[in-house]
Amino acid sequence: MISIEELERRKIEVDAAISNIMRTGQLVQTRNGRVEHASLNELRAERAAIEQQIADCYRSSAGDSWGTKVNFVGRG
Repeated sequence: MISIEELERRKIEVDAAISNIMRTGQLVQTRNGRVEHASLNELRAERAAIEQQIADCYRSSAGDSWGTKVNFVGRG
C-alpha cells in the first residue's frame, strides 16, 4: 500500500500541474512548435482520487486504536 506521505507528494505535484495549466493554458506555443499539457479535467479527477485515497488511509488508521499506545515492560 502506498504511504500517506507519497500520496501527499503526488497531490502537490498534481496541484502544481493544475496551477501551471491555469496560468499558461493547455496549449503553449514554443520555438519548436506547440505543446499540449495534460487535460485539466483528467488532472482534477486524479486529484480527487488522491484525496479519496488519503481520506481512506486516515480512516483505516483511525480504527487501529482509540487511545494512546502504551508499552508495558515489567511486573504488574
